[in-house]
Amino acid sequence: MGIARSAIQRHQINLIDAKAPQMDLKDLGYRMASLEITNICNFRCQWCPYTLGRTLERSMKKEEAFYAIDQLKKCGGGQLNYLELNLLGEPLIHPHLFEIIEYAHRQNMKVKIVTNGSLFSAEMIDKLLESRPEIIKISLQALSAEGFNSVRGTPISFDEYVRRIANLIKRREDYAETILRLFN
Repeated sequence: MGIARSAIQRHQINLIDAKAPQMDLKDLGYRMASLEITNICNFRCQWCPYTLGRTLERSMKKEEAFYAIDQLKKCGGGQLNYLELNLLGEPLIHPHLFEIIEYAHRQNMKVKIVTNGSLFSAEMIDKLLESRPEIIKISLQALSAEGFNSVRGTPISFDEYVRRIANLIKRREDYAETILRLFN
């Protein structure tokens, strides 16, 4: 637990803090940045650092997210053009997710969403696809009911989980520019 938490803390840049050091990411060759807009998640995966020692659940206010996007764009020197929303929290929980995606698109940034896929109701699928993220990355972590039940820590059944992801895949055909990536 301590190793994972310290590695995450060591690599975080606090873009909201006015005292944060000025950076020029273009000198480092960055083309993509990850923005953790929420650390709230509906799963309790065994491997997740937040599950292992979560202290405070928080979502960025949309103004904070807009400011962070502006700062990332500014310090990227025009080369930073991909924004990945979330690594550890569940972005579909964020109350202003679609406004944040729209804002990133207006800043000429492509958007990648990383999700556990469990919240793919018909309404959520429509909203997500209509917001047109360039990539939707679904973290499976387990490819069997047994593995899913032992790793994910959620009351949703594996069959229901797979059905929701399959519904997204079927609907995605109407949005050819959105790429789906499933990873384990």
